[in-house]
Amino acid sequence: LISSGLLRTTATNGSVAIALSPLVSSLMAAVILRERFGPMRLAGVLLAAVALQALWLDLADQVEVWCR
Repeated sequence: LISSGLLRTTATNGSVAIALSPLVSSLMAAVILRERFGPMRLAGVLLAAVALQALWLDLADQVEVWCR
């Protein structure tokens, strides 16, 4: 299902979907399966959110933003 959806989208949207997969599965495991949501998992979710924000804002190609 995911791979067929990735075939029909752009490269940017595909990379966002792939990057969201661990984030969504971690949150679903905590909600549906009642798995423990500890500090390491929270740190991983926050790190993934920051990486997606940078990808969304296209900051990887804007080096001058990172070098100020």
